[in-house]
Amino acid sequence: MRLMQIVGLLLVGVVLGASLVWLATPSRTADLERRIERADRPTDHLAIAPILLTKAKEHEIAAAFHRGLATRYAQRSVPAEAGQQAAGPEYAEMAAHCLRIAEGLEKAASESRALAHGHERLATPRGP
Repeated sequence: MRLMQIVGLLLVGVVLGASLVWLATPSRTADLERRIERADRPTDHLAIAPILLTKAKEHEIAAAFHRGLATRYAQRSVPAEAGQQAAGPEYAEMAAHCLRIAEGLEKAASESRALAHGHERLATPRGP
């Protein structure tokens, strides 16, 4: 059972890593930058918003992954060996590290959603 959990966690990590690499490819980043630089019509802004919402969702998925890692680290302990403590402070540090990453990703998701909504507002006609 333990082996299956490890394999599952590794598989999720590989998929998530591949997704993030794909997301960060220069062509995708350059495309979004070009769209933002050239956006001057409502349709331009409406095309940008879903890209940013997708980024927000990807950040949320990554944050959940890191929160799961934090939970797993928090539940770990170092086997007690001669003269050593049973609790592993290293695992507590690792859990805290994962939580900081999750919080940063959650903030990035929130900011991406806010930016997407800003582009939606720019696409909405304004009264005189």
